[in-house]
Amino acid sequence: MLFRSKIGTPYDFNFQWVYPDGTVGSWSPNFTVTTEGYVTKLTKPTITIEAAALGYIVSYTKQTDPNFGYIIVEEVVSNALTAPASGWIEVAVSSSNPVIITVGNTNRRWVRARLIDKISGNTTYSDAVAITPIDPVAAALVFLIEAACKYAEL
Repeated sequence: MLFRSKIGTPYDFNFQWVYPDGTVGSWSPNFTVTTEGYVTKLTKPTITIEAAALGYIVSYTKQTDPNFGYIIVEEVVSNALTAPASGWIEVAVSSSNPVIITVGNTNRRWVRARLIDKISGNTTYSDAVAITPIDPVAAALVFLIEAACKYAEL
């Protein structure tokens, strides 16, 4: 993982010989090595979000490339009509599909994701999707009201 975020970057180095008798040679001239550029074969994910009680479930397009590593899910809490440009925070890193995200409130949020392969290549972000987690108390009340109405019809 030495070159995790340094792909395509030149590196300068020198070396020094140490002989079997313990004597040390002088430093070599400077050498420059550039790591090879790399583009992942993973495709931009398409995400589907389903609201859950105090959370949401993120499903994404199945990847057929054997180098698939994991998904990174990010969110930003916002009532904006379009996805914000900043304020995104990482909320999950997982190799599971779907990914269950638990939050502590029912605030509306925007969610996006990107995929990472086994050598740290990454896709572009998915299109952002807005979601409002379900209030478990309200959901329970609706269930009870519906059950009471069905019972009253009997």
